Amino acid sequence: MTRGVMMVPPVPRKAPAARAARLGAFLRIVLALAFVAQAFAPAQLAWAAKENALPEGPIVEVRVEGNVSITSDQVRAKILSREGSQLDQDRIDADIQTLLGTKWFSDVSPYFDKSTDGKGFILTFVVRELPVLSHVEFRGLKHLKLKDVEENTGLKKGNRADAARTQLAVDQIRRLYAEKGYDSAEVTLLEGGERGQTRVVMQIFEGEKHTVGGIDFVGNVFSTDATLRTKITSKVAILGLIGGKYHRDNLEEDVRKLTEYYQGQGFVEVKVTPVTRPGSSLGDLRITYVISEGTRYKVRNVEFKGNKKLSTAKLKEGLLLHSGQPILDTLKETDRKNLMTKYYEIGCIQTMIRPEPKYTEVPGVVDLVYEIEEGEPYLLGDLIIRGNDRTKDKVIRREALMAGFLPGEVLNLNRMDTFKQRLGNTGYFVMSPEMGGKPIDMKIINHRPAERPYGDGMIPDLTDGATTRMQDPGPEPPALPPPVLADPPADTGPGGLEPFGAGGRSLRRPTSRRSTFRRTRLRRPP
Repeated sequence: MTRGVMMVPPVPRKAPAARAARLGAFLRIVLALAFVAQAFAPAQLAWAAKENALPEGPIVEVRVEGNVSITSDQVRAKILSREGSQLDQDRIDADIQTLLGTKWFSDVSPYFDKSTDGKGFILTFVVRELPVLSHVEFRGLKHLKLKDVEENTGLKKGNRADAARTQLAVDQIRRLYAEKGYDSAEVTLLEGGERGQTRVVMQIFEGEKHTVGGIDFVGNVFSTDATLRTKITSKVAILGLIGGKYHRDNLEEDVRKLTEYYQGQGFVEVKVTPVTRPGSSLGDLRITYVISEGTRYKVRNVEFKGNKKLSTAKLKEGLLLHSGQPILDTLKETDRKNLMTKYYEIGCIQTMIRPEPKYTEVPGVVDLVYEIEEGEPYLLGDLIIRGNDRTKDKVIRREALMAGFLPGEVLNLNRMDTFKQRLGNTGYFVMSPEMGGKPIDMKIINHRPAERPYGDGMIPDLTDGATTRMQDPGPEPPALPPPVLADPPADTGPGGLEPFGAGGRSLRRPTSRRSTFRRTRLRRPP
């Protein structure tokens, strides 16, 4: 007997060619059905929308059902669907959202019926009122005014009972206690958190009122404690009585302010950690800010990317932040504004400049890169003046002339600021909100490229009411060669002029009326 691998007999099935033909026919049927469904889909959607659409016709009456304490007139005053208006689905949807927003009802359902005379429809809003609070109690409330709690939470006897609003009131009361210095206050909702409940009971544990008894700084070398105290929000209580409220959110604000201050001085990797511990007396807390200043970064190179209209040497003129200096935010922002001023002088009003520090392989050293998007230069097309009811246009245009802000010239935003300042200095305009005025508003509109200075199909309008046009000046025209002066002939005078009497002409004295002079006698005063 010989052992070997037993061969499993093949399972009866169709030939591969027949199986492939059957699969192809099935796919063709599926594709045909999908094509037919796609062709009839718009018609089916239109038919469904037509079936669900409201009938056309006026509203002859608006009814309210299910209201108990809220009158029907109060409901009608809140909705847009009125008698005489058309039955409109969008308007009814807006009315539902409005009624739910009043917090009067927990559910609103609209219905419409044909009127008995057949001239219109009767629109009915079936509402379900929210229950009214019959009892509100804040157990343990001592150091907060009941009126303040009721106004902030809306929990008051006679108001609508809303379970969601009641649950939110827990955090609102905790926030009120934290603002008063009771940072460890606890608020627990005992009743009123379920839908339909008309009793609200809260248990409050106020705890001790915390005050800031002292503020210390650890790890600061660059700045003194006195300087850092001016940068934070938390303050020490004066004589233990005035000020010094402790709030946990103030710690996060202090950390943010101290971090921004150090980073503005070049300490990019600074870390600030607040630590609180009990003070010498009950309720006092001492706050210690642990500061890790890190390395102060300095600038190695100042580079520019994207500048084409202004050279690098031109941009570096007047910069305050140079190589070897600490990277200070104040100097960096001043230099950015200085660069923007240079681009405004050539009409590039859409210039974007972003200073980005680029870290190098040397610790504490960065390259400051100014990424520039120059945009195109523009000219001032026209100056439109509006709102001057009493002051004449020529007075305003005179100030624009004195500021150098003129149509046809380069649109310099620096001159526009000067023009705005000159208008304010005239004293003709009330710009103070306290006196009922508003600041002078200047807007740049209707930008035009160089090839279409007046837009599509427009001609220049030289009247005072012309639309403002910002024209791209485009390339400058080539300069004209200087004129060539020929040498004058020998018998000519200076500058090539023919002398009097030349050419056989006689000279005669021009005749004119004799001038008369009136002699004034000076008299001695009596």
